[in-house]
Amino acid sequence: MEAIDTGNLRDLATDARLPGAVSARLQPVTQKGWMQASMFPEKCFREQTTADLPRPIGKAMSFRLSGLVAPRVTRFVSEQEFEGVVTAVDEQSKSFFARLTDFSGGQPEEEAEIAFDEVSPDDWSLIVPGAIFSWNIGRATESAGQVRRVSELRFRRFFRFSPSDIDSATKEAARMLSLLTDGNDEPASTAAVRK
Repeated sequence: MEAIDTGNLRDLATDARLPGAVSARLQPVTQKGWMQASMFPEKCFREQTTADLPRPIGKAMSFRLSGLVAPRVTRFVSEQEFEGVVTAVDEQSKSFFARLTDFSGGQPEEEAEIAFDEVSPDDWSLIVPGAIFSWNIGRATESAGQVRRVSELRFRRFFRFSPSDIDSATKEAARMLSLLTDGNDEPASTAAVRK
């Protein structure tokens, strides 16, 4: 099999000599260098690229992410921790009002207006009256030693029952109890349960 000599992965991805499954998985990559490849992984090599190119691992090709990684937080020191309950939402000003209980200092409950921007956009749909959240404020120290001030709000994700759901569940429980006890505190016969 002859080697494919190309300076761009886009050319490699559209090369007719590659099987469809391989060419469909190749994505364009910006590169400063060049690559020579063939259908045999052991003949691939890379040189001066901004992203890692395919490399052989046994009979398969491996695509690795570049060496850029997010800094790891090695330590977090909490300075203030609250549990909050949303009391009102103001859609026009994109903020909500909450009653906050301080877990770190024993202070009395406080009222606060908090902007939606303080909350992850994925959680905006959870901002409704009665929603419970935790608010943690502190310092995060990264592995390189840089210290950042962190304020994080996290909404609890749990199912909320409506009053009608609770009423129907209560009625069903009472019906089942009456079937099991024949309306009194004594167990029912098995014939009544089968009905």
